[in-house]
Formats: sequence, structure tokens, C-alpha cells
Amino acid sequence: MLVLLLSGCFTTTVRFPPDLWVWDTGGPFFDSGIHDTASPPTPVPAGEIGTVDTFAGGCNPGDTVWLLEVTTFGWTDDARVFMSRPGGMLEEHALLLIDSDPEGAWDRYQGGPLEAGVDPVAFAPGSNSTYACAVEDEVSFGVVLRDRFGAVSECVTWGPDRVDLGDQLEAFEAGISARGCLATP
Repeated sequence: MLVLLLSGCFTTTVRFPPDLWVWDTGGPFFDSGIHDTASPPTPVPAGEIGTVDTFAGGCNPGDTVWLLEVTTFGWTDDARVFMSRPGGMLEEHALLLIDSDPEGAWDRYQGGPLEAGVDPVAFAPGSNSTYACAVEDEVSFGVVLRDRFGAVSECVTWGPDRVDLGDQLEAFEAGISARGCLATP
């Protein structure tokens, strides 16, 4: 039998898992460029459960790393971002759940920082990207969400080559329809 006793008082909120970067601009490492507020925005759910509310993806102001963020309507079990550009490889990056509404209205996922422009041989999902920040305007993004049973609940694509990315996702993963990935929230 395992008994765990906790004692003491906490005067601050403890978040688990912790944020990957500081929301406030000019945090300890760099400004994420995704938000310029002192605290993260609180989503206001208005869509179907298990769908994408917002997506932000791009390079940081220093043009050295990619930062990715997805907010969902309702709780989801898994969020992944796919990156592609014409003639490039399809990259898959699992996102980490960093914040969740206790009432189940939304989840917030983040990925990165991903080192930009690494050699394809050294590609490691979740830690780097073959795409340099210089080609940011050519990169298309896809978000795939899964429910607690593992079924695809949402697939959405953005970017200049989103139709091709939808086709790649359909060939890559069961349960994805290229036509369904073209709907933008």
C-alpha cells in the first residue's frame, strides 16, 4: 500500500505540464511572436467538440526556430502538426498539452521550439525541422486532432500548398480524408 501525504501551502498556481515558453514578450529566451500579451488568451468555445479553434505557426523573430500552437474546442486526446512545402518532405510533430479548461471547453497545445533548417538526415520530429525560416511563406501546415478513442476528429490545412498537403495526409494516415482537410475553421 502506498500512502502519499502532502502538506504545506502554495501561494502561487502550479501548472502542469508547464508552458514551453513565457507568454510575456521578451521572455527568458526569446519573444515567441505568437502572443504579445502578459498572459495567455482564454479561448471562448464556439465550435464543435474536438475541432480546431486557433492555430499559430511560424518562425521566431530571430529566424532560428519554429513555434507551433493549437487551441481546440473541447478536450481532445492528441494533437499533431504536419509541415510540408512543394518538393519537400512531410514532417509530423506531436504537440504537448500545456493548458486545459477544467470544464472541458478547450485544450491548448504547443510545439517547439523546433530548430529550423536542419539536414533531412538529422530530422527528429518534435525537436527540429528541415524547413529554414527563409522559406516560411512556402510552408503549408496541417493539424490533425484525435479523440479519446483514437479516431480522427479534425483535419485542417493552411498555406500555399494545402491541397497537396491534404493528399499527403490522406495517404499517410488512416481515417483522414483529403477533402475533409481542406475545411478551414
